[in-house]
Amino acid sequence: SSFSSSSSSSSSACVHLINKAVSEDFDLRPLFVHSGTNAPSRLYFSSLFDNRRHCDDALTVQCTTMQELINTSNPTVIKVDAEGGERFLAHVRDFRSVRLIVAEWDWTHNRRKQDWEHVSAHLKLHGFIVEVKGRFPEFDENGNAELCDKNGKKRGNTGMIFSAKRSLSIDVATSPSAATTTAATASTATVAAAPTKRRRMVVPTVVDGCPVGALIIPKREDLKRVFETCRPLGLFQSKGATPYGDGMALHLKLEAAAEFCAGSIPASIQALLDEGTAEFMPGLRRGAASQRYRGSARRPADEGTRRLQDSKAQFTFIDLFAGIGGFRRGLEAIQGRCVLSSEIDVDCQETYAMNFGGDHLFGDITAIETQDFPAHDILTAGFPCQPFARRGERGGFEDSRGGLFMDIVRILRARQPSGFLLENVWNLQFIDGGTWHEDEDKRTYGDVYTFIVEKLEVSGYQVCSKIINARGWVPQDRKRIYMVGFRNDLAQAALEKFRWPIPLPEERNVQNTVASILEIDLEETRSFELTERQWDAVQRSSTWQSGRSNHRIVNPNGVASTLTASYKTSFANLAQLVAPHPGDPTSRPRFFTPRECKRLMGFGETHVVGNPNSPNRAYHQLGNAVCPPLIEAIAKQLAESLGLRADTTADASSRRAPDVDDMDVDDDAEEHIDEPGNGGKEDLDGATPSTRGSDQGQHQQEASPPLYRACDQPPLKAQLEALTIEQLAHRLQDMGQPVRAPASEEFIRGFKVSRKNELLNQLCEAYASPESPRRVVQRSQGALLPPDGIQSLLVELRRMDWKENVRPQVDASGYCVLKRPYELTTQPRWKVDDPRSVRRRVWEKSEALLRGVSDKAANFCFTAIAVSKNFRGSPHVDKNDRGPQYALSLGDFDAGGELCVEESPFVVRAIETKGRLACIDGRLPHWVSGYSGERYSIIFYRSTGNEDDIVSAIHDV
Repeated sequence: SSFSSSSSSSSSACVHLINKAVSEDFDLRPLFVHSGTNAPSRLYFSSLFDNRRHCDDALTVQCTTMQELINTSNPTVIKVDAEGGERFLAHVRDFRSVRLIVAEWDWTHNRRKQDWEHVSAHLKLHGFIVEVKGRFPEFDENGNAELCDKNGKKRGNTGMIFSAKRSLSIDVATSPSAATTTAATASTATVAAAPTKRRRMVVPTVVDGCPVGALIIPKREDLKRVFETCRPLGLFQSKGATPYGDGMALHLKLEAAAEFCAGSIPASIQALLDEGTAEFMPGLRRGAASQRYRGSARRPADEGTRRLQDSKAQFTFIDLFAGIGGFRRGLEAIQGRCVLSSEIDVDCQETYAMNFGGDHLFGDITAIETQDFPAHDILTAGFPCQPFARRGERGGFEDSRGGLFMDIVRILRARQPSGFLLENVWNLQFIDGGTWHEDEDKRTYGDVYTFIVEKLEVSGYQVCSKIINARGWVPQDRKRIYMVGFRNDLAQAALEKFRWPIPLPEERNVQNTVASILEIDLEETRSFELTERQWDAVQRSSTWQSGRSNHRIVNPNGVASTLTASYKTSFANLAQLVAPHPGDPTSRPRFFTPRECKRLMGFGETHVVGNPNSPNRAYHQLGNAVCPPLIEAIAKQLAESLGLRADTTADASSRRAPDVDDMDVDDDAEEHIDEPGNGGKEDLDGATPSTRGSDQGQHQQEASPPLYRACDQPPLKAQLEALTIEQLAHRLQDMGQPVRAPASEEFIRGFKVSRKNELLNQLCEAYASPESPRRVVQRSQGALLPPDGIQSLLVELRRMDWKENVRPQVDASGYCVLKRPYELTTQPRWKVDDPRSVRRRVWEKSEALLRGVSDKAANFCFTAIAVSKNFRGSPHVDKNDRGPQYALSLGDFDAGGELCVEESPFVVRAIETKGRLACIDGRLPHWVSGYSGERYSIIFYRSTGNEDDIVSAIHDV
């Protein structure tokens, strides 16, 4: 890469690092490539290595991305100094033969510490050891490098040298004189080395996607020996060896490939590697050609008319882990065209081909090279759920099927579609450390879900997820988690439009019952009756004996329980059965027929399922499928929000749910809040970005719908949750309620959470007691601020780059803390939209508004200003405050958005702060009432010095 010749100190430091690394790493031939525009620096840099016969012509490759540079030149050493471009190292998906990276991190262009941590973590993920040769600058509270002193003068060097070094499982020549370089074309450099004695290193290797690999046998006569040595270990796929150059390749199973990539190789195979009989090649795949569907199934003639013509398609998609085509049914219904399908199960392949044809159908996804996946607009995948299902072993990513998720990541990174839609079992969020709660804000997410979201985000997407029950679309109780993703450059606009689909209320959807899908013809269903032996086994089962017989027989006026892949095999204890026919006293309960199961899942009558040679496979296929009507509803919202199809919001599935109980309001303007309007915090109509958890709420939404209706208060339990365990106990005692003393054996991991929930529930019951006083809201207004000043501040707030100011722990579209700016001795040449200039003006205009209200406000001592956009956080306390705080709000939002603070156990003060200034004590529980629209808030607070006593919740301005 380009080299800054103007910095002689960084030049000599980099040259020293490179020479040292090259001499230590088996005298490995370095190849330097150039992607910058500074021709003198390129010539200067290449001249340092003339003794290694590097031709400058080979360094003039023109590339637009760093990944293209690596793919084109296949370097082993890279020098990066692109005046801020070093952060694009995090965009490289495949470093190929790169062994050493030496770079100068330019803090002038990359000020955020977060960018450095992202690049460093990415390099470590790919096996690099990162070393820093220099000092880190000082950082402000927002994590930005402070490069100037209080007078605006630069603080010494603004760059930092670092190196990233790794070893690969490759052969390296031990003779430095053997390397020669020839420029084949203007865009490609080819290096040929004379044959010499070779040395082998086998160390952990990073493979993009699910770990795959193969043993390469250079000489075909050694194939039998290698195969006989390895066969007892059961490491290889059953499809045999494939040609590879002049030799052969034996492809490893996923579990074995993962072990090999981690450096854990059996001794017998290690001996073959050491003697050169075989070579392990990570990442080698069989190729798409080997996975193309070659079955005999053909779509019936009457289905041919249903295939969408290319001219009518509004977008394209790929269907991964396709099963029997549930995703395809849903997306083709909204004018999508499938350009590739992948399904490894042979029976499902036959079913899929009978319904859609086999033109674009492939098998094992891990065998398909990344470049063989066509460009597409939406990626869909119901990746294997067995590793995460409650009825499975729940091996998660330790199960090889769980690791297949990484192939989704591989494709997303390479093809960058506009969006994606994924489906899995609902408890995916809670595996490995997560806990479920009815209140979505109180759920904690496990390591598996956190890992999945992180990988999707690193791939360049913003992720929303929601657990949805399909009973609103089909007569089946089927909870699944659905995850949608929006590419970063499209996310802001898409998230404003995207809404999770809302089903019709059950009382208005009377046809969505089991009775509507049952067969009428008694003769057709007689063959699905339980045999006498099966019926006896059901009656002896624990579920039947424990009094759950009513659950085992389906209610025709209700919905069926979840249809599983093991429906027929688990008949004794789990399968739900249809009651005997009332007109035939000799009949016994029966199974659902395959046709009834199709209807339960939402597939059409003409959709073919099962295997003619094994009818029971239909149950297995349908139990693993997705519900096309629900997929259609979600995909419709996804495609429209991404602008891939016309917006037709008249569909009933996307309408808002009706509002529920209104809050009681007394004539004296005191509002009772013991029964809040919309109760919970779950926004049924809005996207819920789940990056690491629900506490990140609405980060990506610029002006999202309210969590509850305008002016509504959060649920009582949420208000009280801001109290500590000790405060909850004291309040219960003050209300005359007994507080149970915990037993000694309760003091284990998770005690605080369970104890707080216990006290919270007890306190809510105490408030609900008829003897308890009513908890009321008293409304008031803050001091009016000058409209011109408010409008001027609003202009500056809208200029802030809120995407750069998002904090995971704050439920807002943007949040930052401003410190008092230093005085400028000279006027800098900042542009009007320069972040430094905008923040300075926000501080100055905010302070001017505060100081102009009253003498008390003018003399208020504060150390920082917290600025937020669309704050929708739960009730909380500000633990960093040392005294009262001043607050104001502004923006285009409707009624509501009041600043609410708990003044006493039975009184909440709601203060109107839109264009007004209020003073509260933020160390008491406080929150913002419901609103919709664009709302900015300014908080003046003091976080240093002596702490003031809490005197009152509300103070005079």
